[in-house]
Amino acid sequence: MQIRDVAARLGITTRTVRFYEQKGLIRPAKDRENGYRRFTEQEVWRLQTIVALREAGLGLAETAAALARLEADEGDELIGLLELQRSAMYARWLEWKQQIETTERLIALLRDTGSLAADELTALAEGSRRLREARSGWVDRWDYDGRAASHEAETLSAAPAEGAERIRRHYEEALARLSGRIRPRPGERGIDLGAGTGNLAGRLQALGARMAAVDQSREMLKRCAARHPDIETRQGNFVSVPYPDAQFDFAVSSFAFRHLDEAQQALALSEQRRVLKPGGRLAFADLTAACGKQREAGAPVSLESLRKALSAQGFAYEIERVGDGVSLIYAETVS
Repeated sequence: MQIRDVAARLGITTRTVRFYEQKGLIRPAKDRENGYRRFTEQEVWRLQTIVALREAGLGLAETAAALARLEADEGDELIGLLELQRSAMYARWLEWKQQIETTERLIALLRDTGSLAADELTALAEGSRRLREARSGWVDRWDYDGRAASHEAETLSAAPAEGAERIRRHYEEALARLSGRIRPRPGERGIDLGAGTGNLAGRLQALGARMAAVDQSREMLKRCAARHPDIETRQGNFVSVPYPDAQFDFAVSSFAFRHLDEAQQALALSEQRRVLKPGGRLAFADLTAACGKQREAGAPVSLESLRKALSAQGFAYEIERVGDGVSLIYAETVS
């Protein structure tokens, strides 16, 4: 097969084919007599794979690495690479949505007033900046990947030392009560954020829900998939949930929400509201403190700040005490 035939078959230009050859991603043989490139079916498959990976947003170096993993029969590693890419693409999409919303507000202000006051511009810019920083500022300070192997033994979702004994003491009761409050109807779709190895998602699946599990740790998700093969796993986090809008009947999490700071918690509630269907439910259990602000990410969630954030996102909520410093939050969308 010659270059023009390959280009026509794949719907690309001959220039594109030559570009990938120049970059060393394909190496078609050349006819000794006329120097024409000759493409085997294996080369066509490789080029088709390159085109697909590039459409998914991978750079040239990432594409080369992905091809090497495929050829080494390391499919799981390639899945991990593509999952990271998907997570990054959702994060970029959410940033674009945020920019569009800011632009729409500017247009509305101009139409309503005919001008843009300095304080209005400052408020819009500051709000956009805070959202961007909250979304990009989360970092794993707890080594979730490294702790995945010991997760079940500890019955913790990679918790820091503070509150670990309280979590151990109330873990089973918290998950049981949370599952009871959600009461999934058969066939309902739910999402578990910060799912770890799938303890909570597995319970809800056993009650008839179709569950998705999201965690930033690939090692946690591997163990979740091994224990619960029917649960869909995706790499992601609270502040950039890797799903389109209005996909789920309910969202849950267990002892993971406090790993966000307060700005990220507000954004996480916004993200959960985004992926919930109208009338969707939300429930999570975690370490909590009655008043004041959360000291830092990882410290107990401030119920005072949480109430404000839930109300701001249009949730009607109830807060139940599970045990010493452990609370169950249940909420429904109302507006």
